[in-house]
Amino acid sequence: MSEFKSLYAAALAYLARREHSQWQLRQKLLVKFPQERALINQVIELLAQENYQSDARFADAYLYYRVQKGYGPKKIAYELTARGIQTVECDSAFARGDYDWKQLQEQARVKKFGTTPPTEFLSKAKQRHYLQQRGF
Repeated sequence: MSEFKSLYAAALAYLARREHSQWQLRQKLLVKFPQERALINQVIELLAQENYQSDARFADAYLYYRVQKGYGPKKIAYELTARGIQTVECDSAFARGDYDWKQLQEQARVKKFGTTPPTEFLSKAKQRHYLQQRGF
């Protein structure tokens, strides 16, 4: 039972610093406690039941964080799925977020290239490529 308590304390310490998805929490705990795979799953389930860990809350926080950094919906959705968030939960986070993606795209373009719209083909292509890389 002491392993369970130490796992629980370690997981709670991770969650005290920032939100984690269940997948991220599992990966961090497996590094620290490689032999306790079954116990790690129990701890994560308990933390989710106690509402200390929530994939929905993680998705909302991560979405807000990446939007503030100037990233678009495609890149953020990809990053959320890479962090273990299911597509349904990802879609719910985007629905709760209610962001104006066109306005955010224009802000990202203006921040990088200035207010003057591109006139030449090469500059248009460069800006389009930049925005695609940002997930717009």
